[in-house]
Amino acid sequence: MLNGKSLGIKSRNTDDSPRIWSVSWEPGTLKAVCKNTGAVAAEHELHTAGKPVKIVLSVDRPRLTPAWDDVAYVTATIADENAITVPEASDLVSFRITGPSVIAAVDDADNWSTEPFQASERRAYQGRCYAMVKALSSNGRITLAASAQGLTPASISIEAK
Repeated sequence: MLNGKSLGIKSRNTDDSPRIWSVSWEPGTLKAVCKNTGAVAAEHELHTAGKPVKIVLSVDRPRLTPAWDDVAYVTATIADENAITVPEASDLVSFRITGPSVIAAVDDADNWSTEPFQASERRAYQGRCYAMVKALSSNGRITLAASAQGLTPASISIEAK
């Protein structure tokens, strides 16, 4: 569906090849709905993004231990005013960490990137980049801040336990 208007239903191909719709671009919401024997099995929506205005941080865990293999993955997303990811954003994001911790690595999931993993900044790829954080102690609050030129910065906290 494009902005609430159905683009049609296509039955499963006998060879299980993907079903393809040709859709003219227009801003708004593109929604895919998958049905299995008439019941909705999955849905996914894409929204048109506006201009990048801020960084949004998320982390995969609220606590870290100083164990050698315990790492928190922080995602820095370049977002518009409605918190929608701006997929073409490639801003250089700088990370700063405080508390009993270090930035173990940074990444952006771009297989062609030659940027170093051991750094405190990374260029976003498809609107995202990542910082891997390690705790150095089992006591305290770890705070990771992210900033980029022209964007509202963000920070996120993780507890060292």
